[in-house]
Amino acid sequence: MDSNDPHEGPIYRQIFLTVFVMVSVYGVLVVLLMSFEEGAPNSKVNSLQDALWYVVATLTTVGYGDIYPLPMQAGILVSIFLLSSLGVYGFIIWTDCKFYEYTEGTQGAWPEWNELQESRSDVGLE
Repeated sequence: MDSNDPHEGPIYRQIFLTVFVMVSVYGVLVVLLMSFEEGAPNSKVNSLQDALWYVVATLTTVGYGDIYPLPMQAGILVSIFLLSSLGVYGFIIWTDCKFYEYTEGTQGAWPEWNELQESRSDVGLE
């Protein structure tokens, strides 16, 4: 493996694995949310689309309020959604930091990055 190749190495495998695990966990949580809401009187989560909409609105901290959980079990599950969104944001920040560390630490491993930096300095952005 070429150590200067940015598309290889453990960091990309780790990121891929982390994203895969996060998507899998959220998939399980969506299925659980749907099972808790199924048959509940006045339930707002009636389909997979409703459950996904709720998860995305919760994860992005928008929280429109058009869909909300009714049974107690669903409310407890939703608290997991809310707390896990902090982990998702932490992962995004960590990935950004690792990208910066990798590009700065290898000094030239990503030719596109160097070209971008050169073009920025050519137009006076640095």
